[in-house]
Amino acid sequence: MPLILVTAVVAFAGFAVLLPVSPLWAVEGGAAEFGSGMTTTILMATTVLTQLQVNRWLLRWGWTRTLSLGLLALGVPAALQAISPNLWAVLATNAVRGIGFGIISVCGATAVALLTPPEARGRGLGLYGLAVSIPQLALMTVAPLLVDALGLQGTLMLGLLPVAALLWVTPLGRQIERQTAADRASSARRAPLLRVLALMWMPVAALLLVTASGGAMLTFAPQLASETAVAMTILMAVTGLAAVGRWLAGTLSDRFGTKPFIWSLLGIAALGVAAVAAALRSERPAWLIAGAALLGLAYGAIQTVTLVRAFVDAGEENRASASVLWNVGFDVGTGVGAMAIGALAGGFGFPQAFVVTAVTVGVAAVVVAVRGRTS
Repeated sequence: MPLILVTAVVAFAGFAVLLPVSPLWAVEGGAAEFGSGMTTTILMATTVLTQLQVNRWLLRWGWTRTLSLGLLALGVPAALQAISPNLWAVLATNAVRGIGFGIISVCGATAVALLTPPEARGRGLGLYGLAVSIPQLALMTVAPLLVDALGLQGTLMLGLLPVAALLWVTPLGRQIERQTAADRASSARRAPLLRVLALMWMPVAALLLVTASGGAMLTFAPQLASETAVAMTILMAVTGLAAVGRWLAGTLSDRFGTKPFIWSLLGIAALGVAAVAAALRSERPAWLIAGAALLGLAYGAIQTVTLVRAFVDAGEENRASASVLWNVGFDVGTGVGAMAIGALAGGFGFPQAFVVTAVTVGVAAVVVAVRGRTS
């Protein structure tokens, strides 16, 4: 676990630092808003496509080779991207980085699930969630300051951080292989992905709704707040409380199970989004920050809770497939949510868009709560 957590910190640091910087680098090369936005779209598209292949690669190449490929694909293109701000160069390098991120994101969650017993899995996933969240909280928040201090090219070079994990990837891969030999031998009993999705659709649906809301909040924070300080506070509230939520939810899931938390976290997210909508209508920054804080807490906690529940619903023999589907659900929810809420805002305004979102998430909370009582 210590090596897995350190690898997650280093890898996600390299991912997070470039997320807001690559679009700026493309603009430096003459790209318009659509082109700069495509840098993230391409990154997440190749991430999702790769995540669907990772289990096959693990069986064929083993953990050491697959992890090494992921670290190299995530880190080396960052240095290549720094050579030129040409849009096509940025898109190509981000496409390769998406392959690396897809490998690392699935391998991390899968390794924790394979190495922790069911009764302690929530704590393991909570620690993993904290290790993933801390570099994103720190580096995405200070990215503008890094650009001021190091310049765009210098900041892009920080994307090489994942390569440092190659120093210990061989012993890490060997340890995972040794401790998961039985799981590897039972791979023939795994159900197809669609069948696993049918088993775990409820936590994935809940994850989609809350990550869509949280992703939209992170995407549109500068447009929702009239002052830069308020926008920065919103971002810190969402990312900071998400990190706390991911960690605390793990221990609570082990102690009380996931059933009381999924519907209640959907309800908290709905309240947060409703507060954001009310703040936008009344122009009250305090409500905006409070809504972002509630949403951030639910956004983080539901990631751990739904991942724990997904492993339970899918069954022990399908842990690797559950990890893939959960990661795909998270990335799709983040991307599609921002797109859908942005489209609603374009037609009706942000207050109405967030009202629709709050109602949708609130209805989902009621449905999950009723389903939990009858099942």
